[in-house]
Amino acid sequence: YQCRHNRVYWQNLPFYGFGMGATSYVRGDRWARPRKTGEYYAWVAQGRGQRAEGRGQEAGERKQETDLMLKAAIEEASPDLLETVMLGLRLAEGIDLGRLVADFGTGAIATLWDCLQPYLRQGWVEWMSDSPASQPPLSGRVRLTDPEGFLFSNVVLTAIFEAIEESV
Repeated sequence: YQCRHNRVYWQNLPFYGFGMGATSYVRGDRWARPRKTGEYYAWVAQGRGQRAEGRGQEAGERKQETDLMLKAAIEEASPDLLETVMLGLRLAEGIDLGRLVADFGTGAIATLWDCLQPYLRQGWVEWMSDSPASQPPLSGRVRLTDPEGFLFSNVVLTAIFEAIEESV
């Protein structure tokens, strides 16, 4: 069965995480709270102090200060093409190519298409699209096959990592 909780991560959808070591992904920013108890308590105390000082301010100013404090206190990283492809291939249905084009452009599809040709021939990857097999499709889905693609997913993902890093 599919776990709706994990699908949120694998589809790069927004989520809030609460507590020590938790991560959140909101408005295109990914944050991780401190993982060690002392650092986490200091982080929480710093947030309480800023909120108490800001009581007389307008709500928008308080929110802006809190956002700045959060960004300064926690690790921030935005998802990228590599993360989207890696996470999407964990799903049985694979990656929605239309979404990939919308988020990263047609160059992302071309890079992925070129990289995955050997694995398409081996039967580890499949493109599900109405486009001709001789060109990168801009709609449909790409996914690992079951079971071979999933068994060799590390090989496929390593090739994707290298191809995307070279294209940047």
